[in-house]
Amino acid sequence: MAEEDEIRITLRLPVSLRDRLKARTDQSGRSMNAEIVARLESSFESNVDPKALAEAFAVVEEMRTRMDRQWEYIKKVEKEILDERRKSDEKLREKRQDLANYLWNRRARFREELVRKEESIENREARFNQRKREKEESLSLKEKELDEAIERFRAREVQLSEVIRSLARGADGLEKE
Repeated sequence: MAEEDEIRITLRLPVSLRDRLKARTDQSGRSMNAEIVARLESSFESNVDPKALAEAFAVVEEMRTRMDRQWEYIKKVEKEILDERRKSDEKLREKRQDLANYLWNRRARFREELVRKEESIENREARFNQRKREKEESLSLKEKELDEAIERFRAREVQLSEVIRSLARGADGLEKE
C-alpha cells in the first residue's frame, strides 16, 4: 500500500486485548500494526452470509438440543441397566445363599443320618457281642456241667467196677464153698 492510501487512526483497546494481540505478534513476527491490519482484512474477506450463519447456528443449536436429549436418554438407559444389574446381582446372591443353605442343610442331614446309622451298627454289634458272650458263657457252663457229669459218671463207673469186682469175688467165694 502506498502512503497516500493509508490513514492514521488512534485506537483505544482494553489492556487484555492489547496483551493478546502482543502475544500473537510475538508468535507471527509481525508488528502490532501489521497484526491489526491482517486481522481486520481477514474479517472482511469472510464470505459468510449472515443469514446462512444464523441458520447454521440454529442447526447447531437444534443438534445440541437433540444431543442433550439423547444424552439424557442414554443416562436414563444406563441407570436402568445398572439398576437391573444390581437387582440381578442381588437375586444371584440370594440364589447362591439359598443354594449354600440347601447344601449345608443337606450335608448336616447326611451327617446326622450317618451318625444314626453308625450308632445303629454299634448297637447291633454290641447286642451281637452280648449274645455271643451269653452263648459262650452258657456253652462254657454246659461244658462244665458235662465235665462234672462225666467226672461223676467215671466216679460211679469206678464204684460200679469195685462193686462188680467185690460181687465177683463174693460169687467166686460162694462157688468154692
